[in-house]
Amino acid sequence: MSIIQISALAIITTILSVILRKSAAEFSIYLSLIFGTFVFISITKYIGNISNSVYELVGKFNLNSEFFAIILKIVVVSYICEFASTICEDAGEKSNAAKVEFAGKIIIIALTIPIIISLADLILTLI
Repeated sequence: MSIIQISALAIITTILSVILRKSAAEFSIYLSLIFGTFVFISITKYIGNISNSVYELVGKFNLNSEFFAIILKIVVVSYICEFASTICEDAGEKSNAAKVEFAGKIIIIALTIPIIISLADLILTLI
């Protein structure tokens, strides 16, 4: 699905959601969830392509694939957290959205520890 199709569907969903909020607010939330899930599913094929391309580049330049795997995980965690947080905010649950964002930040920090350790080791060898 192209970005034009996704954008058009987003505009239509937004208009329907605004109309539904006035008469049946619970259906507005369901519509938003369905649209978000649909977008997430439609872009999953691109995630695989990106991952394959990055690993191909890593192989061509004989780079450490462990670091690129970590970076990809960080990017995926940040997008998933943003997606979940936005859904929570759309449902009026800002507290849950903040908790998802906080959890994502902690997970990202935990994922970066091997890179930080490796960087520190590199600095110590240069000194």
